[in-house]
Amino acid sequence: MRGYQCKKALFLSFRHPELESKPDEALRNIFEQGFEVGRYAQKEFPQGVHVNAKAWEFEEGLKITQKLLHNLSPVIFEGFFSLGNLFCRADILVKNETGLHLIEVKSSTKVKEENLQDLAIQTHIIEGSGLKLKSISLQFLNPECRYPDLTQLFKKMDVTESVRELAQKIPSQIEDFRDIFRTPSLAEIDIGKHCDEPNECVFKKHCWKKVPQNSVLELYRGTGWKYWELGTSKISDLHPEELEGINLRIFEAVKEGKVFFNSPAIKQELNSWKFPHHHLDFETLAPAIPRFHGKGPYQKVPFQYSLHVDTGQARAEEVTHFEYLHESASDPRLEIAKRLCEEIGDEGSVIAYNMKFEGEVLQDLADFLPQYSIKLLSIKERLKDPLPLLREHYYHPALHGSFSIKAVAPAILGESADYSKLKIPSGDLAPIRFDEMLNTKIPKKKNEIRDALLEYCAQDTFLMLKIIRYLANQG
Repeated sequence: MRGYQCKKALFLSFRHPELESKPDEALRNIFEQGFEVGRYAQKEFPQGVHVNAKAWEFEEGLKITQKLLHNLSPVIFEGFFSLGNLFCRADILVKNETGLHLIEVKSSTKVKEENLQDLAIQTHIIEGSGLKLKSISLQFLNPECRYPDLTQLFKKMDVTESVRELAQKIPSQIEDFRDIFRTPSLAEIDIGKHCDEPNECVFKKHCWKKVPQNSVLELYRGTGWKYWELGTSKISDLHPEELEGINLRIFEAVKEGKVFFNSPAIKQELNSWKFPHHHLDFETLAPAIPRFHGKGPYQKVPFQYSLHVDTGQARAEEVTHFEYLHESASDPRLEIAKRLCEEIGDEGSVIAYNMKFEGEVLQDLADFLPQYSIKLLSIKERLKDPLPLLREHYYHPALHGSFSIKAVAPAILGESADYSKLKIPSGDLAPIRFDEMLNTKIPKKKNEIRDALLEYCAQDTFLMLKIIRYLANQG
């Protein structure tokens, strides 16, 4: 599967595995969610038998699988199969009166092309080993499923025909892959969009070492690839006449080594924002298997918020700060909605960085809790977003093409705004820590995680407040 994304990645996997980046905690959590979905799918087959062998224990796994097949076990989980030097494991193999049925379980909510390719490889190996598959199915999460009724958690799609068509090409593709080991120069592939599609490559850090700072790849939304492919790597080597809009601003800031700051336009917008400013940030859970009423796979549920209310009169460190962190496995939405409606007044703008996210959370709360819907929707209607303002009228070379608050805050406010110094440095870790806080039996650890979550969420709104004040007072 790596080879389909990039032949160089396949080559490095065998010849230089030490260059592979290890998955970070957030990615490991995604893997664990996938395993959880797989385990849940197995509940449909209580008679199923799991092949109890580690992925690298090929011989043992193959022996167990063959024994189960010989004994006519009706359902086999994680069966081992091989063909020559090819190897795969099958999520679910069902044997009934009509024949053998292969089921691949995915934790996504739709069928992806790479899923079919994965099944094609499995089909090639399983049938090449002497078995005949009657049908091939892809089982994935049903986006229409709603908790607490999880009987419809999965959708199953018969993909036999399309997978067999792909499987016919596998032998020639394998030979194509083998060629890169016979002729290693074939693996010398330049970086490109394929480094992130369909997933970020585990060798990206290694392959991107040659990318300079302030490279053309920092231009907005991937527009720099066309220059990279033509041989230009640095923004400063471009010609201004071939750029426009945000990319022209990025070029000018990098070329001249100074900050682009359209103070009049920024102030005009900020003057339309009404005090008190309510700086709002949510942290949310989005589990693959839903666990809150009315929610489906990967739908957001807030478990925490931070709110700094700035009247414009006090020092930043002295403004009123509200915060809430749910501390049980119960549904947090009622308490969050109730508190927000009490703490956010009827006057003043509500400021959220990338406000689409906060707007969706507020809309979901309003839909779920009609008793608070009028107030919650009025809060949503008053949302103001610093992100497009900065994107249109500000650029610092230190942003390196990113307008996330984690890039903007240190560029504007200095090292004190560096998130890497926090115990929770990124939003994707917050829901992981939240679940850890709920599950740990150690009071000290629970309190430490609680404090870290509160610190992280408060950082977002406090720095947003300071950024707004900085923008309002410059020029």
